Amino acid sequence: MMALCPTVLAKAPPSEIDKDAARTLIQQGDERMAVKDYKGALKAYKGADDIMGVPTTALEVAKVHVLLRQLVEAREAYRRAARYKKKPGEPPPFTRARAEGKQLVKEIGRIIPSLTIAVEGAEVGTEITVSIDGEEEEAWARAIPINPGHHVVEAAAPGYQSSRDEIVLEEDEKRSMVLNLVAIERDEPDPGGELAPDEPMDLWPVVYAGFGVAAVGGVVGAITGAISLDKAAEAKDFCDGDACRPEAEEPLDSSRTLAHVSTTSFAIGGLGAAAGVTAL
Repeated sequence: MMALCPTVLAKAPPSEIDKDAARTLIQQGDERMAVKDYKGALKAYKGADDIMGVPTTALEVAKVHVLLRQLVEAREAYRRAARYKKKPGEPPPFTRARAEGKQLVKEIGRIIPSLTIAVEGAEVGTEITVSIDGEEEEAWARAIPINPGHHVVEAAAPGYQSSRDEIVLEEDEKRSMVLNLVAIERDEPDPGGELAPDEPMDLWPVVYAGFGVAAVGGVVGAITGAISLDKAAEAKDFCDGDACRPEAEEPLDSSRTLAHVSTTSFAIGGLGAAAGVTAL
């Protein structure tokens, strides 16, 4: 298909209307250059170069990039001018622009700064992303040609805190930078916190205490109850019906006191047993 229709992929030559538009853009670029509006000039020259794609327009684009200290982009524009295929009968300005592009590619290449980035702290195999001035840089592991000026470099990786640094580069300067990634700490489970759903609570101390109280209460209640009965029988020996001699007063009082102690002990024992059963 490509062999049959080669013009499908080839760029069509500019029409007369396109050429007029390009000439207008070149004029606008010259006007912007005269007032040192380099960004406006670059926009106009690039518009003309997009239409024409010839060495002269590429050269104008490159020169403005240099004035803006965009040396990487300038070198690329010089390369386009230098690589423009020579055609029979081409205008002399094209020939001169091509030669100038070849020379300036070499000269500007010598003054482009470079930055080598190293990222440390991450485990082997970790996918690391490095960005320069917010733009992702895929070839960050080697020396990167970069424009002079201020730059912000950031490295990021899953499971690590991002690392960020800033640098200012001058022309023809070769610098290196190390960014350290620190693993994000994960929250450790609190040993004194809530028990896991499948971890049984250790209730045996409560059970033992409950039944212990019940046993002691029962024993005390039984002993005091028996003594109370003995004291009641002793008091009865000093009584005739409802009439009792003074000797009966002491054993009778002891019998009543022990009866209260016995009742209370049995009550405490009952509470202890209830606590022990509840804890099971």
